[in-house]
Amino acid sequence: MIIPANQLQRAIDIYLEHAYAGVAIPTPVLERAAAIRSLPADTSVAEDLLEPHPGNCGAAYAVRLGQPLYPHMKLVIEPVPGNTSQAFLFRTDAHDRHLHAPPGSPDAQWLAAIRASNQALVDKIESAWALVGLPTFKEFLRQQLAQRRNKT
Repeated sequence: MIIPANQLQRAIDIYLEHAYAGVAIPTPVLERAAAIRSLPADTSVAEDLLEPHPGNCGAAYAVRLGQPLYPHMKLVIEPVPGNTSQAFLFRTDAHDRHLHAPPGSPDAQWLAAIRASNQALVDKIESAWALVGLPTFKEFLRQQLAQRRNKT
């Protein structure tokens, strides 16, 4: 998969701007993003700068950028479903669906709050990506639905 450095750099910048609004970005996050952010804009991102990410669409990659309340959130780069070309999509993975807590416990309340915070942040980041024209999974789905409606 060919990932233009300028697009991933922009996606990282937007992610960090929203995830860490008003707070310092942790040094490990800055270090994780530094190699990608320092690439010449007109090059491709080498896959060894990314973390493999299990996905439904074949080979996917991630950059674990976190957020202040939940350090496991990731920026995911995945191939366009059903596309054999080098096209890709950005997605934010909250990485919180595997967590469970007994109903009614204090942990359940905490987990519900974290999930709500994560989802709000996912929506902000992905909306900001779409506004600047970065390819997102949600925009891909919208386009697919629009094409199906136009065929009928």
